[in-house]
Amino acid sequence: MALFFKQQSEDTILGVWKMSESLEEIQQHPYAFPFVEQAKDFKSENRQKEWLSVRVLIHTLLDEKKEIEYDALGAPYLADRSYHIGITHTVGFVAVILAKTSRVAIDIELISDRVHRLAHRVFHSDEFFYPTNDFLYYELLIWCAKETQFKLLGLSEIDFKSHIRVCPFSIADGEYFYVQEFKTAISQKVKIQYRITDQYVLTYAKA
Repeated sequence: MALFFKQQSEDTILGVWKMSESLEEIQQHPYAFPFVEQAKDFKSENRQKEWLSVRVLIHTLLDEKKEIEYDALGAPYLADRSYHIGITHTVGFVAVILAKTSRVAIDIELISDRVHRLAHRVFHSDEFFYPTNDFLYYELLIWCAKETQFKLLGLSEIDFKSHIRVCPFSIADGEYFYVQEFKTAISQKVKIQYRITDQYVLTYAKA
């Protein structure tokens, strides 16, 4: 179990934690200890690992224990409201973003063709702008960006195909692109920053 990646600015802290150990090993981590009994409410060992790893990661990033609560839509927030928070997980990794003054959201996806198999159901026709011979990373980024915007919106009854659309971009151009929502009257456009590794892609945003 280790801090895999950390990025910090004046207002924001982002961390990715690699879950490479057993549930028993995570339970022995000193930052996990206060939460072990509560984690046992989950039947799945993998869900227990994710749940504990998130709390260990937050403690590692902030150097203090934090309690997480959830609103009516299941969005997380810190009980003491000291930071805005976004949480995500995929196979083998959990990631957290924290910000003092801005709402934040984050999404991570393991490198695989899973998104390719459902792209036609969740991508708007305008979003098939990428080279067909280089679809993997584009589709993963588009999916993660939609998830990130969905979390930022904090609304129910969102249709990923019609309500959230990624603006055309080129991976070669830089480390951010834009996504626009069409659920509200504002139709807000949000800057999506991203990170690509050989194991996962990650998107995050502030609002």
